[in-house]
Amino acid sequence: MTALAYATPAVVPAHTPRVEVRSLVLGTLQAHPDHLFTFPAGLTGLPEQRQWVLVQAGRPGFWWLQSVDEAGLAFLLADPFPAFPEYEVNLGAGDLSVLGAASPRDVVVLAIVTLPGRPGAPCVANLQGPIALDLRTRRGKQVVIADSPFGTRCEMPD
Repeated sequence: MTALAYATPAVVPAHTPRVEVRSLVLGTLQAHPDHLFTFPAGLTGLPEQRQWVLVQAGRPGFWWLQSVDEAGLAFLLADPFPAFPEYEVNLGAGDLSVLGAASPRDVVVLAIVTLPGRPGAPCVANLQGPIALDLRTRRGKQVVIADSPFGTRCEMPD
């Protein structure tokens, strides 16, 4: 997997059409087309949610994945590899096919993060069901890792 060096394009021509996306978490977004992703199968439990926008969060290494069609549906994502150096994701041929990826090197993997429900509690990352994104094809897939030593609620370090 490659590290996600993802930023809003520095220079965007004025005529580049933007997509307006409403978010209950982030407000109204004017999304650049390069930040839109299609999930052909949706996410686990959300098969009808196929269009998403990826937005940088306020902290390095974190992003928001906001549904284009459902204003109340957003997930916080994090680069899991700095926090969990032993973590590995091996994408199969089927995963790469769904993503339209020529190689695993074209894909970045992010973990869904759950914020704590009470002060002082840790954030947890779902390392068993990460999000794989091909930045070239703008396609995404939630990968389910059945035989991982990592689970769905791995405490993240501060």
